[in-house]
Amino acid sequence: QADVLTGAAMCVKVIRCYILASSIWQVALSSSTGYTGCPCIDPNIPQYFQNSTCKVPITDHSRPLCYPDNYGASSCQAWDKLLEPVCAYRDGTPKNAAPSWCSDQWCFVDASTCSVAHMESEYFPQIPGLAFSYATCGYINAFNSYAAAADLQGTTIRVHALDEPPMSYPSRSEDHPIGRGWVWDLYTQIFKSAAVEPRYQDLLPYSGSAWDACVHDVALGQLDTCMGTFWETSERREIVDFVTPFTADNFYLVVMQKPSEKDLWSILVPFAPELWVCIFAVIVCIAGIIYFLEKAAEGPDHPHFHGENCIEGTVESTYLACVGFWSAGVAHESVTPGGRMVTLAFGIFVILTLAGYTANLANFILATKDLEGLYEDVDDVVSSGQKLCMWSSTYSTFVDHRPTISLSSVLLVTSSEQAMDELEAGNCAGVVSSEIENERILKLKANCNKIVVGSPVMTLMLSQPVTAQFSRGLSYGLVNSGSEKAALALKYQNQDECAQPEAAPTKFDIDNFYGTLIITIVATCLGLTIRIVRCSYARYHGKDFVADPNAASNDDAAQEEARGVDEQQRQETF
Repeated sequence: QADVLTGAAMCVKVIRCYILASSIWQVALSSSTGYTGCPCIDPNIPQYFQNSTCKVPITDHSRPLCYPDNYGASSCQAWDKLLEPVCAYRDGTPKNAAPSWCSDQWCFVDASTCSVAHMESEYFPQIPGLAFSYATCGYINAFNSYAAAADLQGTTIRVHALDEPPMSYPSRSEDHPIGRGWVWDLYTQIFKSAAVEPRYQDLLPYSGSAWDACVHDVALGQLDTCMGTFWETSERREIVDFVTPFTADNFYLVVMQKPSEKDLWSILVPFAPELWVCIFAVIVCIAGIIYFLEKAAEGPDHPHFHGENCIEGTVESTYLACVGFWSAGVAHESVTPGGRMVTLAFGIFVILTLAGYTANLANFILATKDLEGLYEDVDDVVSSGQKLCMWSSTYSTFVDHRPTISLSSVLLVTSSEQAMDELEAGNCAGVVSSEIENERILKLKANCNKIVVGSPVMTLMLSQPVTAQFSRGLSYGLVNSGSEKAALALKYQNQDECAQPEAAPTKFDIDNFYGTLIITIVATCLGLTIRIVRCSYARYHGKDFVADPNAASNDDAAQEEARGVDEQQRQETF
């Protein structure tokens, strides 16, 4: 069995070598006299012009030209590379901006026997059966598109321009400082370079989409082309030709943005929960240590501790530590050397911790959150029982990609503006819209609350409908306008009305400080409650309420001293 497999492998290798050798031979053969199924011939052109001063006259250009006697004969060569007026100057110097086909090889062939791509010669129609072929020499016929464009010179093309900003602005004047639109300016340049005279005219009466009406009028022969961007759908392809597409347009789902949730405790976000626990533990420990160190100096003269018991002293010290931390300043007035050292260390801890907190809080507040949509994709919308909005012209293509979604789940519209209005009104939960349309419509202020979600739903090519007469010529013009297309795309970029200025400072809203306000209000209410409880307690026991117990002790001592003085004066009097 292994021998059989080895033999089969050897046979495959031999066949591959044979095919490769045959291909190399055919290429070598085509490089000289053409492919064997379509050999180069010598049509002996001079014999047809014996009465002419020019043996090979070319009259298709602005002035008669004389080409070499052996032009295109017998072998594959780049016959046009050194010839005027397209590929070279009069002295035979090749032009830097010459078309690519100038360097391609070709030769004359017999149309009746050629089995590869070829075209009848328009330069020499008097020679029966004469054709030329690039394919027999191993090249693609790029000259054909150029010739088709040249055939348009002096013709009139009937055009309708759609009102489709920023692609086309029919209402603008020719001397508008910005221009008349991306597609309008591009085709104007193509018309000028091809010496074509555009004649603008209106559409036939229609109902529905202006784009569908334009395709219909081109199919009827009422128009030659339309200025705008058209999706090449299968239905449109059945009735009309299109020029070479200038881009692929991906379709995405557009939904309403999910409302942002209010976080009342966002002030705690900069630090992790375990870090907050650690900070509180440090505050309590520092407070206890300071009280322990200051306990030896407690008494009437100490700023904080006047001989209370350990619990009251620790609570007082913890209170002072909390006040110092949240006010970014040390509240303890330590008198002992050890207490002062610990207080200094606590001050460093406070300033560094709050500096890190402030910086991180600013990052959290100013950082842009990822926007989320109410739905994730098309299936999410349909499974929730909601409808999809989409252009009526794209529905058939959409169904080809999503055959399980019926028309009952779809709301057809005729414009992106209508689709966004239906989405805003809640008549559909998502819009299947193209990338080109999203670039325009979602930058408007009215649609800042909408967002693109998910991966591409489908893709269609963007092009323009055209009659057969102008198809190849306009396509050639579009293919050779790459730099112009890039410049116009930058020129007509849509202004983003939803973007925020990058350098503008962001003002904090009250929403950002709900947590801070709640904490402050709760603490204030707690303090008032304590005051009310103490006042009620004092009245219940028939005593006058004194806000500061220390002050009460001082008043009692003063009164006792005054009574002693009075008693002494009374005794001296007697």
